[in-house]
Amino acid sequence: MGIWDVKRDSERAQWVFVPQVSVGPLHFGMAPDDVSAALGSKASARRLVQRSSGDCELVESQFTEPRVTVYYAMGQTLACVAVDALAGPQVMLDGTALVALVPSEAED
Repeated sequence: MGIWDVKRDSERAQWVFVPQVSVGPLHFGMAPDDVSAALGSKASARRLVQRSSGDCELVESQFTEPRVTVYYAMGQTLACVAVDALAGPQVMLDGTALVALVPSEAED
């Protein structure tokens, strides 16, 4: 699969988003080792992300399978999950598919 190839929904993992609780198997507040265990793989890349004001540090970890990027607050607890729109899991909220959704449709 090339970097611009798009997986069909039938080929994607299906995750459910519960606001402020979880995204698929990932629960906000998890430790990095727990995230790796839940995804069944180790991060392929990891880097420190710091806001220009210097008041917030996040550690970004990228996973190639499933294709997601996660962010840990102060490097210790899961704070954010970003899904690759082309080949990552399909994320559902109240029965609505969120990945690759046109923003105007999300508002409805």
